[in-house]
Amino acid sequence: MRSGGKDKKSTERITDAELVSGFRNRDQSVVARVDNVYGSYLLSVCMNVLGSREDSEECLNDAYMRAWNSIPPDEPENLKAYLAKLARAAAIDRYRYDRREKRGGNDRFESLDELEGIVSDGGSVAGEAETAELAATLNRFLARSTQREQICFVRRYYFSETVAQIAANTGIPKSTVHDVLTAMREKLRVALTEEGFL
Repeated sequence: MRSGGKDKKSTERITDAELVSGFRNRDQSVVARVDNVYGSYLLSVCMNVLGSREDSEECLNDAYMRAWNSIPPDEPENLKAYLAKLARAAAIDRYRYDRREKRGGNDRFESLDELEGIVSDGGSVAGEAETAELAATLNRFLARSTQREQICFVRRYYFSETVAQIAANTGIPKSTVHDVLTAMREKLRVALTEEGFL
């Protein structure tokens, strides 16, 4: 489904409203237009989870299909964030499938494994994370955190960046990033215990 390159019209700014309208009207060209605008960013979201370009491109196509099937009835106001959520979900689904198949470790997936021990009681992390109650608890937890904590946490556990990537992207020393994340995981464990999740 990826278009594989930008056309002349891609230099013109296409609005999210125009793209959403394309999905709503079942315009066959909308996926190529979305890929021109957001494809590189969405591919990086998948790559942060999977590490493999080939697997990430497959997940990106899956995300585009999910968007095609969900708009309408969904009417996202921030299409970039909406598509990033779909791309990340597709990449995590692929990661879980690969993990079941290989039962092997990989540094790329370490961030998901770190949280799985906290937010999972043996069930699916994705299933729990999709509940509104857990999402609200996580939002409250992050709202009580410092800006540095929020940045490190979101980059690590949402975008699956490595500690080294977070340090390079933020200018925070690697040892500090590591310490912040370790403390955040323990605080999250306490917060989830208080809220009855653990």
